[in-house]
Amino acid sequence: VNAHGESLYSDDKMMAYRGGASESEPHLFQVADRALTSLLEQPSDGANRNQSIIISGESGAGKTEATKYIMQYLARITQTAKTTDDSSSKGILSPDGKVLASLEERVLSSNPLLETFGNARTLKNDNSSRFGKFIHIYFQNNKIRGAQISNYLLEQTRVCHQIDGERNYHVFYQLLSQKLPEWKLTEEQSYHYLSHGGSALPTEKDKDDFHETTQCLARLGLTTDQQTIVWGIAAAVLHLGNVAFTEEDEVASIADETSLNNACELLGLDPAKVKEAILTKQLNVGGKIISKPQTTSQAEEKRNALAKMTYSSLFLWLVQRVNTTLTISDDSDELAFIGVLDIYGFEVFDTNGFEQLLINYCNEKLQRHFNRHLFEVEQDLYANEGVDWTYITFNDNRPCLELLEGGGSGLVGIFNNLDDTTGNTGQKQDQDVKLVAQLHKAYGTVKGTKSQGHDYFVTPKFGMDQQFIICHYAGQVKYTAEGFCQKNMDTLSYELKDLGRTSSVELVKEVYSSSVSASEEDSNQRSSIRGVSVGSQFRASLQELMSDLEKTSPHYIRCIKPNLSKKPSRLESGEVLRQLKYSGMMEAIRIRREGYALREDHVSFFQKYRVLLDGNEKYDGGIEELVTILSQRLNLAEADWQIGHSKIFLRYELATKLETLVTLRHKAAARTLTQWGRTMAHQRAASLLVAWLSFRLMLLRRKRRRTSASKMAAHYRRYRQQRRYRLLIAAVVRIQTVQRRIAAKARVQKLRDPYGEYSFQEMKALLKKEQSRLQGLVEDKLYTAAARLEPKIEILKAEVEKKRPLTRTWLEEQISEVQSKLDDAVSRKAYPECGPLQEELASLQEKRNLVPTLEELKERIEQAQGAVADAIAAKDYTAAADAEEAVQAAQARYDEAVAAEHDDDDDDDDDEPEEQQKTATSNNSFGIESRPQLDKALVDYQTQLDQAIVEKQFTQASKLQGQLKELEDLKEFFPSLRDLESKLDTIQKEQHDAIAAKNFELAGTLDAQVEELQQQITEFKEQQQDEHDGEEEEEGVSSKEQDSGTVQATNIDGETLTFTSRTDLEEAITKYTSQVSQHATKREFQKAQECQGWVDQLEALRERLPSLQELVTSLKEKQKEMDDAIRQKQFAQADALHKQVDALEQKVKLEQSKQQPKIRTTATPSVVSAPVIAATAPTMATPSVKTGRITAPPAYKTPYKTPVLKPQSSLPSQVQLVGHHSSKPVSKLRPLKPILANASDDMVTVCKLLASKRSRAAMICSSNGGIAGIITDSDITRRVVAKGLEPSSVSLSDVMTPSPVSVASTDSASDALCLMVEHKYRHLPVTKAEDGSIYGLLDIGKCLNDAITKLEKKQEQCPTTAVLNQLEGHQAAALQALLGGLGQTSSPTLRSLLTGKPATLVKPT
Repeated sequence: VNAHGESLYSDDKMMAYRGGASESEPHLFQVADRALTSLLEQPSDGANRNQSIIISGESGAGKTEATKYIMQYLARITQTAKTTDDSSSKGILSPDGKVLASLEERVLSSNPLLETFGNARTLKNDNSSRFGKFIHIYFQNNKIRGAQISNYLLEQTRVCHQIDGERNYHVFYQLLSQKLPEWKLTEEQSYHYLSHGGSALPTEKDKDDFHETTQCLARLGLTTDQQTIVWGIAAAVLHLGNVAFTEEDEVASIADETSLNNACELLGLDPAKVKEAILTKQLNVGGKIISKPQTTSQAEEKRNALAKMTYSSLFLWLVQRVNTTLTISDDSDELAFIGVLDIYGFEVFDTNGFEQLLINYCNEKLQRHFNRHLFEVEQDLYANEGVDWTYITFNDNRPCLELLEGGGSGLVGIFNNLDDTTGNTGQKQDQDVKLVAQLHKAYGTVKGTKSQGHDYFVTPKFGMDQQFIICHYAGQVKYTAEGFCQKNMDTLSYELKDLGRTSSVELVKEVYSSSVSASEEDSNQRSSIRGVSVGSQFRASLQELMSDLEKTSPHYIRCIKPNLSKKPSRLESGEVLRQLKYSGMMEAIRIRREGYALREDHVSFFQKYRVLLDGNEKYDGGIEELVTILSQRLNLAEADWQIGHSKIFLRYELATKLETLVTLRHKAAARTLTQWGRTMAHQRAASLLVAWLSFRLMLLRRKRRRTSASKMAAHYRRYRQQRRYRLLIAAVVRIQTVQRRIAAKARVQKLRDPYGEYSFQEMKALLKKEQSRLQGLVEDKLYTAAARLEPKIEILKAEVEKKRPLTRTWLEEQISEVQSKLDDAVSRKAYPECGPLQEELASLQEKRNLVPTLEELKERIEQAQGAVADAIAAKDYTAAADAEEAVQAAQARYDEAVAAEHDDDDDDDDDEPEEQQKTATSNNSFGIESRPQLDKALVDYQTQLDQAIVEKQFTQASKLQGQLKELEDLKEFFPSLRDLESKLDTIQKEQHDAIAAKNFELAGTLDAQVEELQQQITEFKEQQQDEHDGEEEEEGVSSKEQDSGTVQATNIDGETLTFTSRTDLEEAITKYTSQVSQHATKREFQKAQECQGWVDQLEALRERLPSLQELVTSLKEKQKEMDDAIRQKQFAQADALHKQVDALEQKVKLEQSKQQPKIRTTATPSVVSAPVIAATAPTMATPSVKTGRITAPPAYKTPYKTPVLKPQSSLPSQVQLVGHHSSKPVSKLRPLKPILANASDDMVTVCKLLASKRSRAAMICSSNGGIAGIITDSDITRRVVAKGLEPSSVSLSDVMTPSPVSVASTDSASDALCLMVEHKYRHLPVTKAEDGSIYGLLDIGKCLNDAITKLEKKQEQCPTTAVLNQLEGHQAAALQALLGGLGQTSSPTLRSLLTGKPATLVKPT
């Protein structure tokens, strides 16, 4: 039964049925194995050794698949029987020398290849075989030695025509799936031969099948070129189908020769000859050849005939090529074969034509063979067993065969009548009608005649002119005779046959020659008009097939289609029953049932049915007596059973009765056994239950005892573990207490003596390191840092003295020094000092007695060495070892004393003057001592590097890049404050985790690191503060360049120095440089640092005061420009240049007058301090407005009047101040980044902007790019939120401060503070001094912080309230106004300082 996709044919199944191992279920492999076993066994006399497997069934029942599985089984089983030295299955050479695949692979490859060219999709089957094949598989020595394929009746009409729903042969769709240009096929083109069935498009399966077909061709030895030609022949058939004709005056002509040319190019034929052969017909009349033009229908028939001849020739050539590669030359008698017949099954359609008649005729012949074989087997079995079988009847299909092929009772036969009708002249349709009339007349029963007719021929009631009915073995089939005569006649003319020999392609010639028989080649090709009919050819080939089958022992496989929908696991009983009836299986079953259906061996029959005998019946053991007893009991006649020589034969009814009796007897015995078994089971169950209960009680008692023992043991273990746990807790607490005490002592000792863990050598090395560092700071003029380091060095010196080891030399020096002091005190009669000195002297003398000299230590070493030598001489090695330890101890004491003496010598060297000491090398070549210095150096070097790259000074840039990398590497040694704090947080976290884990040793170590980091952070912050102070001091020294060419600066004493010439500035620089050297010599590093800062400020002023030479050069240039302006008559420009020339001449005279005293006398002029200048309110320059996105309004002009200061005679000269020039510029206060909004924005948008930027104020831009106003968070709070207004309904102009004034980035912070106080602003726009564009937004808090910081610093420098008297009036007034609303507790220090200010200074005018 066709499983429709369910796999029942795996490799495991093959091996399971080998050698008859599985006889329980019928299977294809079982039939194949039975045939193979019969082939391999030695046959008895007269028996056929050759075997045949005849596979039959309807279309779609699975005949082709069954053939493939049987061939796979035979190939698989014979492969397992091969030996390693067997070479029969190895690849051989084809006639052209190509290596072929193994024999088994070639045998299996022949099936899919022939399926491609001989199978097509029909209404009932997607892979229906349209030809029959009989495959001979030859065996020798249990191995396949070769194979041969015989084909029968390829359905040529399918090449040109298919019914609706069917397809042409698979090969054409595989060609179309590839779209290769060499075959000139396109998917878009419509092919006439593929369009009849309505399914001309290829599928995905066709693509895969094309590659499989190509592999099969390669396994058969075809080269790539030969494969291309084979595919090209198939493509030529499609092109021939597209040759269309037109007719004029009953003469046909080709409409378009493109398809004809394509076909001729692929076939290697001459298009002109092919065209002539199709359009004309040559007749041989009286020895003369006459050419007759063809009509359109005749030309189409000849075109179709050429296409069918081409395709059938290709198919026959492929079969011959397969046989050539599979056939072996060994004709030994040992060769035997298994023939596998795969041929069309019985077909019944709505319209049955000539092809169905031939196919059903073939099936009638096979059914006849099946009946003969079946009854022969039955006859042989009955004869061998001596059984009478003459009364068996069956339905014989021989009369049906006589009706078809003639014979017996003088019947001509339908095929003979068809041949006679085909040979007559006339129209094809008239011939078909004449044929049907002859058949009805000869075999049918026609009213009004005396003809009895044939039993297997039926005349239909309707359509009798075209239809007739034949009663086949499978049922009645109605045939339609339309086209019978045309299909039966071989219309291929000799002109078309001759075309094949004219091909230019050798392989095409070979293909065409394969279809020409030997008889046709020898006869006169044009002497006969009538050829051999298709029916006669088919009858001849079928008779040859039946002859081959008669020479074999047949095995039958009936293929059944379970359902019409091709679905697995679905069985339609009606359909299956119909197929069983058509296949003759029902008749075979009936025959078997009419005979003796049950056939059992004597032994098996006796073993099976002796259970029916009763115990009281006498039985001697013979089979006949058993049958007699059973016959008497059942009242049977002798005809119901017969006893053979080895088997007993029973009727089906008797066998059924016996089986029923045996079943009843077995059931009765089973009931008896069951009852006895239940009794025994109950008894055994009772005994087992008693035993189990006893065992269970014993287990419960044992469990109770074990549970009690476990509880007692658990209580004891708990007590023991608790006691142990308490002891461990006490021990741990004790250990923790001791550990905490040790850690606390160490921490306290560390606090008391930070250098307690250092040795004398380590302390001395640390002291030298700090001294070297101090020397480096002095050389770098970092006097502030040097002053901060000096106290630390003093502490280190004291610690070094404490740790100094006692030596005789050092004690003698100390005794001498104390003795001198004591004598001096006695001589001065300072007796109170004598007591302590005397006690110190006595203590030193006592220590001197305890410290041996170097000579004494040497003597101890020599004594210990002598003791070692004596012990060795006495062979007392224990004493020698002890003496050796004494030698080592004495030697160590001696080395320590020598080192201490050398340390004293080093100390003497340290006391030498600083000029003779060698300064320690610095840590780096840049003189970097702190992280701020490193950051500043990085910025400077990066600036220089960028400038060098811009100027294309690549050598200098490379050098700067290396130096910059060295500075980057120094970051590791100078961590920033953030790095130190991060590291401190990490170590503190680790310390916390260590304490939590009770790892106190690690916690103590980490605590030391924490203290060290805290100390480093403290020092870092001090350095930052010092540098900040230095910056403030530098800012305190400001200069102002007047139009008169003078600059001013405030020195470290608070004096305001005015320099009108370059000479005065150089003299001041020289003076203060000498003071720096003096302070450094006296180790007054703080003062030296202050002086050096003042010198740096003075040197920066050199750019503002040009030298005499520069003034003279500038004067000459201006004079030249003035002369040029006069010559060009630009008098306005000449007047301006004239004023500049006069100013330069005055400066030159002033500079010359300053240098004259220097030439006449060598005395250095003294620098006279300028008097105190009253502070005046500045008038800020209006910045020029340049193009930009936003422009600021004109800068303000302060409306203050000049305040008058009362003379303060009590102020010291060192605290006199300058006016507002000591204040920072606005840019130093780092104004906020401006937040800009448009005047068209609403209140909600501005609020969202402030919230997203986290800003307190925003500037509003007007439509022309200027500042329309400024809005702050306080404005929104007071003017919108406090009034309960809806923000979306409030106008932006009602809330903002319109047209605010602005300050420049270079203006004084104090001036900005006064402006905000005057206008009550919290924020003030800041513009760039260069172009007037917006720079930022200044907060009043920063101005106030700057002013308060200045006051506090001045208070620290001069703790007298008079210092504020030097502040300008508007600055003090601004502070007083701001502090007025803060209350007495806001800033008591500032308020107390401002209390004594004059009224004119507090309130601005």
